[in-house]
Amino acid sequence: PLNYLVIVQYTRVLPSLFGRVLIPPAVANELGHPAAPPEVRDFIKSPPEWLEIRRPQASDPSLCYLGDGEIEAISLALELRAELLLTDDLEARQVALMRHIEVAGTLGVLARAASKGLIDLPQTIAELRKTTFRMPRGIVERMLSEVQPNPGSSRRDVTHGQ
Repeated sequence: PLNYLVIVQYTRVLPSLFGRVLIPPAVANELGHPAAPPEVRDFIKSPPEWLEIRRPQASDPSLCYLGDGEIEAISLALELRAELLLTDDLEARQVALMRHIEVAGTLGVLARAASKGLIDLPQTIAELRKTTFRMPRGIVERMLSEVQPNPGSSRRDVTHGQ
């Protein structure tokens, strides 16, 4: 989610929703990779105060079929007993859920932000559609009909994986 939130310029919702976000070095490396969009590379070169890069003490070898970012993010979430893992990767989401870690992807973050009155969801979805992000039409339509602004937020630490 961080990649797309940077591209559509909505990273500001993350500290409002979660207080701080932790990413492992592998995710930071992916964001800074030469193939990443320039704005994403610039973002990770000078990360905001609410974003912390933290290496997990150990990586779970049973996750070897996932990418490095996903392995480190899930390992970090387990280690810190994080309440939430941000990832759009389907396999990583399934593994996290099996390990009792709540997950949210880009659309989930945007739905939370819209429900807190932090963003205009239709406008944000329109901007996200201009990127390479794949959005199932049914999910987007359901989000647009269900999400109602509800100001007030509970902050909590989250771990982010690509």
